[in-house]
Amino acid sequence: MLKKLTVLWLAAVVVAGASDQPPAPARHAITHEDVWLMRRLSTPTPSPDGKWVVYTVTEPAYDAKEQWADLWIKSLTDDSPPRRLTFSKGGEGSPDWSPDGTKLAFSAKREGDEAGQIYVLDLSGGEAERVTNLTLGAGTPKWSPDGKSLLYVSQAYPGAADEEANKTIAKERKERKYNVRAYEQFPPRYWNYWLDEKKPHLFVQEAKAGAKPKDLFAGTKLAGLAGFGGVNGDSGQNLEFEWTPDGLGAVFIAALNRDEAARTPTAAQIFLSDAAGGEPRRLTQDTASYAAPKFSPDGKTLLCVFDPNTPDKIYDLPRLASFPWPFRNERRVLTANLDRGVGNFATPSGSDRIYFTFEHAGLEQLHSVGYAGGDVRDETSPATGTCSNLQAGGAALVGMWESAVDPQEI
Repeated sequence: MLKKLTVLWLAAVVVAGASDQPPAPARHAITHEDVWLMRRLSTPTPSPDGKWVVYTVTEPAYDAKEQWADLWIKSLTDDSPPRRLTFSKGGEGSPDWSPDGTKLAFSAKREGDEAGQIYVLDLSGGEAERVTNLTLGAGTPKWSPDGKSLLYVSQAYPGAADEEANKTIAKERKERKYNVRAYEQFPPRYWNYWLDEKKPHLFVQEAKAGAKPKDLFAGTKLAGLAGFGGVNGDSGQNLEFEWTPDGLGAVFIAALNRDEAARTPTAAQIFLSDAAGGEPRRLTQDTASYAAPKFSPDGKTLLCVFDPNTPDKIYDLPRLASFPWPFRNERRVLTANLDRGVGNFATPSGSDRIYFTFEHAGLEQLHSVGYAGGDVRDETSPATGTCSNLQAGGAALVGMWESAVDPQEI
């Protein structure tokens, strides 16, 4: 059990550095500018020892070229003010701590970058160093358990076997005189973003500049399937993945029938890829959909959100499920008796509980369940608003809170 649960509330204006700002203007009716230009926070990422939290503060602008998104850090052990880590235009996000807590890997599109790349920042001082230089960019980095390598996602054109092939195809796309596309996939758009034919691939490389990246999906039968795909997002498809506890591979979620999405539920299954390469192995063999894979702190349990995709049923409740690791296809549904859908979850070390949220009566509050399942209980939560984006680092549990009249807080 956790000895203490500390709830840290950081008002958005405090997070953004209120001490450097002029006095607040007189109260007035809310305008479009007030809402659109309000600073926004990203999912908080606690350090492995649970003493710090890093997050992105976005400063919106009506001109996208003028928008800033930088990394900030805040102590979880005292009331010292937050500190800004980066100062650059463009977007910076998806921070991930090295296992020893001395470095941060994150994605950013800085001056000179044609696409977003992975950077590594040594927290002892100095500038962040770019460690990838892929034509189609790279994002969502994750450190290996030994702190020597990075696993991340990049896009690839169908049939492109390596970086040179992607570069050639990208150059042809950029130089052609037309921009007409025939869509043979569904959906063609994700909200207000057009999707294209590129597919997400997992890459691994040493965590240093100049290291050669290895595309774990290049030449595999899986990536060549017409229905292969990840999760749709604003910048195309992405993959949910985690290093295995021994650092020898990665589990990830992928769909096999995305080409049938217009007429049948998409089944996102769990796969295992060897960090040395080779054909990924499908772990789950059903028609359900899985999401958000995470390992328990002791490395003996693989946790995920599970949607059964019940035939002829319009809606299923997402459940919290687990599998033993090393993997055995023995799924245990931990929230089977809960009449609510699980939102997101986190696993602090030193605790025998898994913390998660679900929506009820317009609120989204904090709850927990044991690793054996079944004993769902309510945890301390604000009386109003919604809790989300739970993350664990060591024994620390952090998340976000907001309401209809309160901006986001950590």
